[in-house]
Amino acid sequence: MLLGCIGDDFPGSGDIANTLARRGMRVTQYTGVPAVHNPYQGPAVSARTLEKAVYAMEELEETARLAITLTGRRAATLDTAQIAGLIKTFNID
Repeated sequence: MLLGCIGDDFPGSGDIANTLARRGMRVTQYTGVPAVHNPYQGPAVSARTLEKAVYAMEELEETARLAITLTGRRAATLDTAQIAGLIKTFNID
C-alpha cells in the first residue's frame, strides 16, 4: 500500500512518520522537495504551513512528471475499476 501524507509543520510530520513506522510501514520523510520520487512510497512532504506543504507537493508532482518524461519511463495509471473505487469510497460526484 502506498500512502502520501502532508504534515503541516515539521514536528507534526515527524510524529506522523514515527506513528506509521511503529505500525510497520516503511517511511520516507522529506523536508523539502526531493529531486527524485521514491517509486516504492507515496509522496510525502513537510513544510512550515499547510499552504507551503501543498505547494511543495505540487512541485514534487511536477518533478516526478519531468523525471518520467525525460527518462522515457511509463507512469503507473489507475484502471477503470480503481477509479470507480475511489469515486465510491470518497463519494465523488
